[in-house]
Amino acid sequence: MAYDFKTFHDRSGTYSLKWDNVIKGENPGEDTVPLWVADMDFASPPSVVEALAHRVDHPIYGYTNLPPMYFETLSAWYSRRYGRSWKPQHFLLAPSVLHGLSMAVRAFTQPGDRILNLPPVYYPFYKVARLNGREILDVPLSKNDRWEMDFAAMEKVLAKALDEGRPVKALLFSAPHNPTGRVWTHQELLELCTLAKKYDFLIFSDEIHADLVQRGHRHLGPLDLPELADRTLVFAGPNKTFNLAGLPISHVVALDDGLRSKMKQALEADFYEQPNVLSLSAALAAYREGEPWLEELLAVINDNKNFLDQFLEQLNREWGLDPAVTSQPLEATYLAWVDVTGMIRRGNFTDDTDFAFFLEKTGKVKITAGSIFSTGGQNHLRFNLATPRVLLEKGLERIRSAGGKNGEFYRRG
Repeated sequence: MAYDFKTFHDRSGTYSLKWDNVIKGENPGEDTVPLWVADMDFASPPSVVEALAHRVDHPIYGYTNLPPMYFETLSAWYSRRYGRSWKPQHFLLAPSVLHGLSMAVRAFTQPGDRILNLPPVYYPFYKVARLNGREILDVPLSKNDRWEMDFAAMEKVLAKALDEGRPVKALLFSAPHNPTGRVWTHQELLELCTLAKKYDFLIFSDEIHADLVQRGHRHLGPLDLPELADRTLVFAGPNKTFNLAGLPISHVVALDDGLRSKMKQALEADFYEQPNVLSLSAALAAYREGEPWLEELLAVINDNKNFLDQFLEQLNREWGLDPAVTSQPLEATYLAWVDVTGMIRRGNFTDDTDFAFFLEKTGKVKITAGSIFSTGGQNHLRFNLATPRVLLEKGLERIRSAGGKNGEFYRRG
């Protein structure tokens, strides 16, 4: 490998959300291993580090205009990786994906309007709607061999809302899907398109994980269907792809002139016109030179997922878990979605939140509880795989140690 995905970079004391918000141990090496929030423990691409160092060397960090080449760079990225014909004029700059989604909700819907959500799903979607005074209508995904959109249930909810005189105005959509790791198929998007046109709702598509699609899968979003161009906004950015969460910058894609004009006005009304000077330098370097690094990253994530699967299979055999702990196939993201019902029952935990708290407090490994993603998340944990193997092994071994010989988690209490 040309890049270093093995070195452990100690982030303690850097105000890291991931590392400085865990239970600390009394002795060195006893701190909780964080396998939770979605940022990586890998250094960003060398080109990004070099670009930041070069910009920091200039001692003035004043107002910064977005150069025209930025959207040209984005257009080239989407053309090269996805075969999309998105032109520079189709892009708008936004401070972050969540900021963009929140602005879109305010711009295209009214207080009290209904917004559709497909849980289990990225939990800030609920805040995006509710803190702006909108009502969420949930249509849970169905769990078969993999997690899928339940179109029959979706239509029932949409039809009922229309009959009540309060139709759904928008869908908050996750593509690829967080937390299940699904990449939506063309057929699924066609079925979604049929409903969107029939019931006349917009689609706000969060595609922040789009670059993190594994081999054998191809990322598709609503804007890949020409029929949805007049009712879709895409929200994306380099932050997940290149581990730049602390340097937020994002973009909105609108192929429809009317949608783009209205979204531009919403951004201007929130007084966002100029990017953070360091975020811009990092993003330009990432999109221009970070692709080889990304390709190696995807292989590392895949290897870590295989390691996790082997570990869970071994625990199932050792502990005789019923039902067996199962991890969803990882089509995209660096987040493994794991059904731990068998562990929760064996350890007599109340639920996944109780279990996750025990793992952090007693097992000294922090993993995201599935319930935070709402309906369908119960009895699941979401593991962050974007970490050096040594840390992943350490965290998993702490689960084994906390479980004891039979997976009864005897240290509880």
